Amino acid sequence: MKGETIKLILLLALGSFFVSGCHTGDGGREAAVARAAGETVVSEAPPPPRVEVSGIPPGGRVVWVAGYWKHCRNLWVWVPGGWQMSPYPGAVWRAGHWDRSERGWTWTPGRWD
Repeated sequence: MKGETIKLILLLALGSFFVSGCHTGDGGREAAVARAAGETVVSEAPPPPRVEVSGIPPGGRVVWVAGYWKHCRNLWVWVPGGWQMSPYPGAVWRAGHWDRSERGWTWTPGRWD
């Protein structure tokens, strides 16, 4: 019972963090962020991807879309993966990714092909 209460409190705290719009103090340190024409470029590298367990697909045309790191107000926020219905039979999910360049780290969003 005590363990379940602690888990519930942690879950509620984490949920309130995401609802707050990922606002946090940055301790005076700011990562440079550029957003032009929908492009996100940051000066610091994203953390390593988290290991996620997808389990068994819940249906026929569902595809596991892995989680990824999002840069939000000078904070890296993990967006968890989940099962998504493919938009048409045979569609392939191309995962989003961060690429290093001379400008910094650039986010390329995932897409269906």
